[in-house]
Amino acid sequence: MTEPKRGDFCVVRFEDALPRLMLVVTPVFEGGYVGLLLVSNELEFATHRDIRVEPTDSQLGYPVLVETDVFVHVWANQLDEPIGKLDSSLASLARPSPSLEELEPTRLGPLLPGPWDSRWAWKEREINQAQRLAVGFLVSILDAYVG
Repeated sequence: MTEPKRGDFCVVRFEDALPRLMLVVTPVFEGGYVGLLLVSNELEFATHRDIRVEPTDSQLGYPVLVETDVFVHVWANQLDEPIGKLDSSLASLARPSPSLEELEPTRLGPLLPGPWDSRWAWKEREINQAQRLAVGFLVSILDAYVG
């Protein structure tokens, strides 16, 4: 397997967790782990922290949302081969907390004001799925500190 690079779109897997498409935003660290942002094709749920990436910007063949507020670390060996690459014009998005001010407003969803917005529950499910993918990494880090 090739080492994932910043800006790659890869499917991430872990045990019985739902495999998900994610954007690599950190290089592989010496310990063999990598930082990722969750990616979704559920465009209608976009919030002000989600960036719409068009097929011409990703090599994916379909539009996606990069959820900049759902960041996790996983082991690099949990990633499949890259299936797309973020265009160099959007390279600034490939980091743990990208600056959204420099983007065209049409790439961002509307403000998510609070839990009364129906997208709130969707975002909670997205966070839960990302955390399930990261649990193997998190458990090993906790074991290293506790054990």
